[in-house]
Amino acid sequence: MKLPNKITRQLGLLCAAWVLCGCLQAQDLDRLERVLDRAKNTTERLDALKMLIDSSMTQDLPRAATYVTQLQDMAQRAGSGYHLGFAHEKQGTLSYRGSKLDSARVQYKRAYDHYWRAGHREEAWLAYTRIGIMYSLEGRFNDAVRIYDNVKARAAGNMTEVYAYLYNQLGTLYHYQAQADSAEHYYARSVQQYRATQDTVGMLRPMYNHAVLLVDNNKANEAKLLLYELKVLQEQLALDATLTYGLLGGISMSEGDYENARMYAEKQYDYAKATKDTMKMMIALGNLGELVLGSGEPLASIPYLEASLAISKKGGMWEEQQITLQNLGRAYLAMKNYDRAEAYFKASLDLSGSQQESRYAPAAMGYMGQVCYHTGRLEEGKQWVQKALANREGNLSNTDVAMIYGTLANIHLADQQPRLAIAIAEKGHSLLEESGGGYISWAVELTHTLYQAHKNVGDYQAALQYHEQYKQLTDTLFNVEKVKTEAKQLKDFEFELEKETIATQQKAREDLLQAKARHNALIAGGGALLTLVSLAFFVNLRRQQARIRTQNEELTRLNATKDHIFAIIGHDIRKPAIAFRGITQKINYLLQRQDYPRLTTLGSELEETAYTLTSITDNLLNWALLQKDIVGYRPQPVVLHQVAEELNAIFATAAHNKNITLRILDGTPLQQQVFADPLALRTILRNLIDNAIKYTPDGGTVGVTATTDEAWIHIGVQDTGIGIPEAAQKDLFLIRNNKSRPGTAGEQGTGLGLHLAYELAKINKGRLALNTKIAVGTRFELQLPLSV
Repeated sequence: MKLPNKITRQLGLLCAAWVLCGCLQAQDLDRLERVLDRAKNTTERLDALKMLIDSSMTQDLPRAATYVTQLQDMAQRAGSGYHLGFAHEKQGTLSYRGSKLDSARVQYKRAYDHYWRAGHREEAWLAYTRIGIMYSLEGRFNDAVRIYDNVKARAAGNMTEVYAYLYNQLGTLYHYQAQADSAEHYYARSVQQYRATQDTVGMLRPMYNHAVLLVDNNKANEAKLLLYELKVLQEQLALDATLTYGLLGGISMSEGDYENARMYAEKQYDYAKATKDTMKMMIALGNLGELVLGSGEPLASIPYLEASLAISKKGGMWEEQQITLQNLGRAYLAMKNYDRAEAYFKASLDLSGSQQESRYAPAAMGYMGQVCYHTGRLEEGKQWVQKALANREGNLSNTDVAMIYGTLANIHLADQQPRLAIAIAEKGHSLLEESGGGYISWAVELTHTLYQAHKNVGDYQAALQYHEQYKQLTDTLFNVEKVKTEAKQLKDFEFELEKETIATQQKAREDLLQAKARHNALIAGGGALLTLVSLAFFVNLRRQQARIRTQNEELTRLNATKDHIFAIIGHDIRKPAIAFRGITQKINYLLQRQDYPRLTTLGSELEETAYTLTSITDNLLNWALLQKDIVGYRPQPVVLHQVAEELNAIFATAAHNKNITLRILDGTPLQQQVFADPLALRTILRNLIDNAIKYTPDGGTVGVTATTDEAWIHIGVQDTGIGIPEAAQKDLFLIRNNKSRPGTAGEQGTGLGLHLAYELAKINKGRLALNTKIAVGTRFELQLPLSV
């Protein structure tokens, strides 16, 4: 069951802040300021300011901004490029938190420049990656991809932490675009990279993001399993688990389990309060308020929501203000205080408009429609709900939309338009069924509307059916509320009894504990020191063993690849090279004998041998460039028919010699273009066509076709060859140590061609797929973008 949007928005905001700011526990700012005052030199003052900034980022944003300015001035005077980079990085985070994404990008670029000049390459690439995050948040996904590709291409190969962070952001990028498979792939790669460096804290980020992805795709049960694993890790390592508690609470709330949901929200709040983390405190208070509101206690929810609103106002967090203002409006709407409700919904809309941000506006518009309906302003209410539906753009859950449909249906019913009311209410009813139930109070209202509307149009049979549903839902709702009330009373009684028992036992324990505490203090101190030393030694040993194991695996892979490449050079290149030896003597001899038929045959053989040698050499060169990450990627619009003419010229002889019908892009529009690197595109298609001819018997057909959809072109290379066995398909695109299969005329291959085609397709923002059937043929499909 999908979580309500208001919960996932809050969790998403906190998740984004966690990604940008890290998982630092807040420290006491006054104590850190005393450390700053006692600093003896510039270096100590710079480091003390750095700690102050890290801590204040989660407590007091205006205070953090002051510290950042101080650090920037001091680092400028001291000439510390590293601290200047850090100051600009945090200035970027402050701009991001204020939703000034353009400014944030500028600051992250400056941070990258300072870090780079100071020799801090890893910090530089992490700052550069954050530029891509800003583009993602704006929905400028192509620009984000450009940034991430630049990091992937230029960051040094040993920067595992950078790649781990980058893969997490790529997962988030595809997550934003609702491409779940790609997002899951990159989250898994990020976890793998973090695990390789034994960075458990870093590994928790993509694990959490994966859980959010599962929730967004209605896989709450799978998400819970992953979140329980996260919770255990965080609690064992004494790490901040508030994000995990928040998402578990949201899932529990969506399932109607308010008791567990409240327990998780209280855990969030207790941690935030203990660490003075104001942002997490604000989120926890907001969650508690919404939980109390959802459990039918609107009046009791208001103190939590007002406290959350006060924190968001003080910190200048306008998005959080919009959400909390809407929840306060919902509380007063539930209490039928329509004036106060309208004031809060309008405040949320005004804030949304002043920030030129509309993603939270549709929900507020829908609630404004409800206020207008309840206050008899039917025409105005109709305008609000229609505006909400027109601007929803995925920002409303199915249940939110169902309630808006319910409001619009009630307006039509009150406006003496029952048939319109039926059509709209049925839409809302269907959406609630799609959401899997769990929203009984909402279903009650829609069913009652359908009952009244059908009765008004004289369809008494349908009216009776909906009336029966309405009674059943009302009984269910009454029983649920009754059980919840009785459970609460029992819980309160048990709590009071337990409190009295604990108070009686506590006094006896205190005297004993005080006596033992003094005795154990000395022993505990020594034991703790010994434990810390042992733990540090063990962790270091495990890390070294893991590093050595990884290096050994890499060396084994490289040695196997080296042997394969030497085999190619020693055998496959040597064979065509030998064919050229003594070629002039053969030609002179045949000319003297005037044996022109054999001269013609020799010319064809030489042409094939020269092409084989050129193809192997090109593939080896491209493979070598791939290993060094210096393959050029200079995409531009390429006219496919120009490529087709070149390929026809290259393969005409080989196709003729095997009596193969070769059709390259017949029927494709003459001006059809693709956006790719021209050399890479030619290399991919050359290897695919060469492969198709090699494994197609005499008299067969090889065809190249091109079709397009909205954003992609699909280039298919189809043959009527022998097909590829299932066992060979698994590692078809990898460099294999065993020789590739001979062709239908005994042609030999190196095993490099398909590997190159696959890797070059990925570099060109595309993909290569396979469809094959034994004795029928094989089709490779290359998917590439049509434009930038």
